[in-house]
Amino acid sequence: MRKYAFLIIISLLVAVNMAYAEECASSDMRQMTLYNPAHLEAIFGTAPLCENGLVHIKTTIGEGRGAREWDIGYLYGNIETREGSKRMLVNEGSFMSASGNRAMINVTGGQFAINAENKGNLLFDVSKAAYFKNYYFFVRKDEECNMLASLTPVATYLNITGEGIAIFNLLYSRYKAGEELEDKYLNRVSNLYGIDLSNATYLEMQALTKGRSGFGDIEVSSDEKIKLRRYYHVQLNPEGGQTGYMDIVFANNAQIFGNEGQNLGISVRDETKPASLKLSMGNEDIIEIAKGALMAFKDNSIYEACAVGQAENLKLNSGVCAFFDKTSGLIRLKPWRTKITTTIETLEGETISERTRGKPIYLTLTYPAVSAYNNLYLKEFEANDIDSRVVVEKQGIAGSMAFSRDDVVMEGGANWYDFGTSFKSLIYDAGNKFYSLFECVLSERQCYFDGTLVSGEFRRMRGQIERCNSNADCGEGRECMQKLCVRQASCQRLTNVNAGGEPANSVDIVFVSDRYMKESDFLRDVGYAVNGDGTHIGILTVDPFSLQKEKFNIWAIYTGETMLPMDSSMRSELTPAERYINSMGMNCPSGDRIITLSGLDFGVFANFGGNAYVSRAREGEWFTAATVHEFGHSFGQLRDEYNQSKAGETSACYAGPPNCVVASAAIGTYGWTPENAAEAVSNNWRGCGGECGRLYNSYLRPSFNSIMRYPEETGGDVFNTPSKAWIQRILDRY
Repeated sequence: MRKYAFLIIISLLVAVNMAYAEECASSDMRQMTLYNPAHLEAIFGTAPLCENGLVHIKTTIGEGRGAREWDIGYLYGNIETREGSKRMLVNEGSFMSASGNRAMINVTGGQFAINAENKGNLLFDVSKAAYFKNYYFFVRKDEECNMLASLTPVATYLNITGEGIAIFNLLYSRYKAGEELEDKYLNRVSNLYGIDLSNATYLEMQALTKGRSGFGDIEVSSDEKIKLRRYYHVQLNPEGGQTGYMDIVFANNAQIFGNEGQNLGISVRDETKPASLKLSMGNEDIIEIAKGALMAFKDNSIYEACAVGQAENLKLNSGVCAFFDKTSGLIRLKPWRTKITTTIETLEGETISERTRGKPIYLTLTYPAVSAYNNLYLKEFEANDIDSRVVVEKQGIAGSMAFSRDDVVMEGGANWYDFGTSFKSLIYDAGNKFYSLFECVLSERQCYFDGTLVSGEFRRMRGQIERCNSNADCGEGRECMQKLCVRQASCQRLTNVNAGGEPANSVDIVFVSDRYMKESDFLRDVGYAVNGDGTHIGILTVDPFSLQKEKFNIWAIYTGETMLPMDSSMRSELTPAERYINSMGMNCPSGDRIITLSGLDFGVFANFGGNAYVSRAREGEWFTAATVHEFGHSFGQLRDEYNQSKAGETSACYAGPPNCVVASAAIGTYGWTPENAAEAVSNNWRGCGGECGRLYNSYLRPSFNSIMRYPEETGGDVFNTPSKAWIQRILDRY
């Protein structure tokens, strides 16, 4: 998208003498400039040239051997001048800098004035005209707005007194015609001084503010020069075609006033100097950055894209991703180390820009004495980031709470609940290279580590606290499983589910509960998952499992956990933590496969040869069929037979044998018969592997539909022939 800039200011009143005016006309007479050559030569010291309807002006600056010519640019219109004066009034005309000029300024419109008292610093006072720069027009909003631009051979500056508007260039003509434009095409600017326009792009400006001054949807207060930018970015899903804008402030010492209805970024401009960059959300002074950058998003889905790093163009030199939701009192933060571009000047005067990666961030989250926010969710720091810090403070409370990659520390004697916020923080265990969830719940005044009750108070929390060597290391109601304290739970063998194998040589399926308030509800759903509910299939109702029930044993662990510890799954959703589930499963030592039935809303999935995770909340009455599908992955090691083509491969792409193959591998292999392969080709049963790139559209599946494709649709209640053959190979081992 291209944009230009436009301004209007109050003109200078000059006495005009049009005697000896000459015409400079284009060859087709469509463009004509009226001017007094003698007056312009007296002003600039060089005779102007008429070039096809435009008056080309140059001047000499400096003296002696240091004198040099400055090609200023072109004038057009009715140029009024007065003998002996260094001022000009241009009516119905324009000024354009010369194309080779480092400093560019462009003015056009009804009337503007030029003051050339200092030839090396021309002043443009624009009241009934326009100033445009790159991708925006700047427009005076009211009669109290004054905009004064200055032009030198090396720089262009603009001062704004009062309030104006910056308009996306393609829409300026509509605005000028009186049409009311949407806010997203406008940026409000007010009381900015020393705006550097030499290299302005996408409304990027460097300026000073006087008091609290506006830019875009945000306001800024700063005693130093700041850089302001409106940054165009693509949101989340390229296939969805969503677009948006981010307003960005770069400074070392400034206060940014924003709200939840916008995307904004703030970044410490020079991390080598002491900095204090503050963000106020609404009427709450929330965040202070000493080092680093922060991106605050109005949409949680955009925050998620930033937090998981899926969309590089959402990053503002990395930094902290943030989402504020005052309705639920939630602040979500994801710390990324900040990438800083440093500028170095060599002894020869050459300027070199170098990008230094991995600068730490230092951020303080300050809660007012009475705050609308009372819930903080801090996602994991980068695994190699041992320096960054997020500190929580509250007005009127001594001390602070400091979060780092592998620790949460209370400083200054306060308790965590004194800060009036619950929190969740992912803490890294460097020795074992994984994250654990540390959570403190304000309403309970209790803290949990991977679901283990720690206490209501703490001074220091490290990943190692979850470790145990024996049950004696765990609190009451907990036991040590795989060196992790988990809730004590009984393992019961279910004898009423039509399975009856011997544990020593049977398939032992262990069901683990998550977010079930009643054990009876959990055991009911286990029965449905195994035997179906009369309408939907269960594991032991489909061939080949249904014909060999004697090879199965079903076990159940009711954890009593209303909220198991969570981590991010392959789909970047929060799901029950696999390590905790594995440890809990040790209560059933003979278990071969674990299936977690959860009340948490997430996309069901399974690890090949490992655990399956089924969301009762998302699947509803179809959770039994979803359980069979995922058991096909975890026990049968079958592939998905659906295909959701993406722009590229994703982490959920599982094309491959035995039931998702290329045509050359289908015949006589993995249980495919020649007839089955020919049928797949002739019926065009192509496209399988899950969430894959377009390459996998050509892979063959053995049937139009089956359990491993869409179990909720016609034909989705059976395994197809190659899938059954492959499962039977595995069952033959028992």
